[in-house]
Amino acid sequence: MINLATSVDHIVPLFLGGDPYDWNNLQSLCDYHHSLKSQQEREQKKISHEAI
Repeated sequence: MINLATSVDHIVPLFLGGDPYDWNNLQSLCDYHHSLKSQQEREQKKISHEAI
């Protein structure tokens, strides 16, 4: 099955210093994979903030 890419995602998350306006830092993802990536990044962000 092929899912259409309907979301724009920052390759390097903004909280890790990704440039929000750099076209080279953007990729298109389907909603499912965007949700997975976003959940992983939320966990990563949570862990990095707990370490501070």
